[in-house]
Amino acid sequence: MPPSDTLLKYLSIWLFIQLVLVSSLRSQAWFQVDSFPGIERDDGTSFVLGSTAYCGSGVVPFQVLGDFYSFSETNGSWDTIAPLPVNKARQYACGFSNDQYGFVFGGYDGNFLNDLWKYDPFLDQWQEVSPLPSAGRGGSASFVIDSLAFIMGGKTDSMDAVEEVWAYNMKADTWTRKNDLPFGPRWRSSAASCSNKGYLAFGLDDSVAYHNDLYEYDPSTDQWTQLSDFTNGDRNYVKMHCMGTQLITIGGYDSSGQFFNESWSYDLITDNWKEIDSLPGAGRRGGMSFQLGNAIYYTTGLTYNGLRFRESWKLEDPTYLNEDRITNSVKVYPNPIKDHFTIELGSDLESKNAYFKIFDLHGKELLSGSFQTKKHLLNIEDLPSMVYILKVNWGNETIVRKLIKQ
Repeated sequence: MPPSDTLLKYLSIWLFIQLVLVSSLRSQAWFQVDSFPGIERDDGTSFVLGSTAYCGSGVVPFQVLGDFYSFSETNGSWDTIAPLPVNKARQYACGFSNDQYGFVFGGYDGNFLNDLWKYDPFLDQWQEVSPLPSAGRGGSASFVIDSLAFIMGGKTDSMDAVEEVWAYNMKADTWTRKNDLPFGPRWRSSAASCSNKGYLAFGLDDSVAYHNDLYEYDPSTDQWTQLSDFTNGDRNYVKMHCMGTQLITIGGYDSSGQFFNESWSYDLITDNWKEIDSLPGAGRRGGMSFQLGNAIYYTTGLTYNGLRFRESWKLEDPTYLNEDRITNSVKVYPNPIKDHFTIELGSDLESKNAYFKIFDLHGKELLSGSFQTKKHLLNIEDLPSMVYILKVNWGNETIVRKLIKQ
């Protein structure tokens, strides 16, 4: 029996609603989550241990802060943890971590600091460890590669930014001086690590000039290489994270005094910048951000009129934003994947010029290979169940695909 005109009408309306819902969800990657439980602030710091982020310190008018809080990816809620020890409150600190401990380095409490504090999540205790064997500083940038935390630049009591780079061995509790930043002093810059390389962008120099440049650091050679400049002006106070083979940047403040809520992605394969979904609400600087799984979170911060925030936002899997580059030239099936899957090149591609790489969401390369035929069968049964990033390259072209391992 053919469907009635009324039934067809309602089916059409239902399909239209579904398309609108899907489109709206796709166009808005940010979702609000539980607000930061402490007082509104800016210039705090954060680090991640497992599926939990730890956020704290910072500043409110006429007072630096030392309180800390944890955010659980599992239940999406905040808890209070032990604050920094008495009289150790600060702003402009660096936060980083290894598999066991979190660390808070330096900052400013009226003086610039060179001390380093280690947090034990099982004991909920802070312990002072070896200080930086150099002048105290705040507003340094940091990234972690293996067991080393690299501390770059910062501002000192001389009121000058510095170009020093130090590596802190989180296992041995030792510091090593590295080559200075070849592009000169920086503070309030942005940093992240991807696949055993470090990246630093933006910031102020010792003449208070703002920058829009991006550099890659190779720890095996202790050398920096300049990449493509950011395409939308100079910035500082920008938050930066690595996801897959993209750097994701959020917010910031420029030399004209404008506060931004923009988010951008930089593709490490194609050396290109692209604007993605903006952080909802007012532009802001000095917020805390962290990455848990396939999401980036941003909380607190300061906007143009001196208003500080407690609201928290989640950027869900921003890697999808580059999937508009997928074409019928490359097919991946099945996806989701149990143990094996096939990458099939379209008839318009030459297999001899194509190769692939698979990354986790922290940018670590897990598998790679070249195509000998149009179809390539891969076995990933040894990889854990999670989301991965597939990149297929041929010539100057790149296709990005999200893989789901069941």
